[in-house]
Amino acid sequence: MKIAMALLAAAGLLAAGQNGTVGLSALPVYNDSQPDKQGPAVVVDVIENTPAAQAGICNGDLIVAIDGKDADAKGLAMLQASLTGPLGGHLELTLLRLSEGRQFDADLTRVPYPLRRNSAREPFQFYSAADWRAESDAFPLPWSPQLPYHGWEDLVFAPGFEDKASPNYHSYAFVWWLEGKPDFSAERLQSDLLTYYRGISEERGRTRKFTPDLNRVSVAWASAGAASFRGDATFYNPAGELFTLHGEASLQFCANAGHTAAVFILSPADSAAAVWKDLHAIRESFRCSR
Repeated sequence: MKIAMALLAAAGLLAAGQNGTVGLSALPVYNDSQPDKQGPAVVVDVIENTPAAQAGICNGDLIVAIDGKDADAKGLAMLQASLTGPLGGHLELTLLRLSEGRQFDADLTRVPYPLRRNSAREPFQFYSAADWRAESDAFPLPWSPQLPYHGWEDLVFAPGFEDKASPNYHSYAFVWWLEGKPDFSAERLQSDLLTYYRGISEERGRTRKFTPDLNRVSVAWASAGAASFRGDATFYNPAGELFTLHGEASLQFCANAGHTAAVFILSPADSAAAVWKDLHAIRESFRCSR
């Protein structure tokens, strides 16, 4: 814990004087009938021991209003801005829980961002700032079932991941926690990532109603030292546009658990961008056990 705290503090993730959070993340539901294809915002992540969690907000709740004003009218950028702000600031959300058919209000006060560890169900650990949205999937991955692995993928997405105007756009990290000891090489990793990003491009095409040209999806990765790799991946963003991610990966075999951990950090930003400090801190906090 102390090691992770020191690493993240050095990277600026624990800097004093930062904005606070109410403890939730939300994304718009896809709606083909709207010009911008965005429907109402749905809660996708609630951080434990934060005002949102204490107010009983759950994943899947729809945000109906913000401070008494229609949330749809605000748009995604204004919604995200409302969820963060000066420490001690107040925010009132009106939410709809479809599973219970009820609407309720939550009066929230922004608090400092906590650190968050990955899911307690997993034997390994890493830390990210709690404003990074977390997800996990089991292998075979829904968008790339061809990948021949068993285990888990954990992902954390930088704040502003969906916003093309954000300096953190499409910046994220993920961990492959794989059974056994796959014989990774630069060539195999490159082939796996090509399958991975072609699968993501196909899934985005189905969801967002565009047809990706998979021949234009490309991955070029090479060895960067012992058990480390570096390269680029060009694929389709949710708007159906090609763009390029720069990435780094490190591998280690966790003998006590009988698993291999592959830690990936990626961003379209250049290496001098501030988000890379955050990404490197996440990678350096990884441990095979808790």
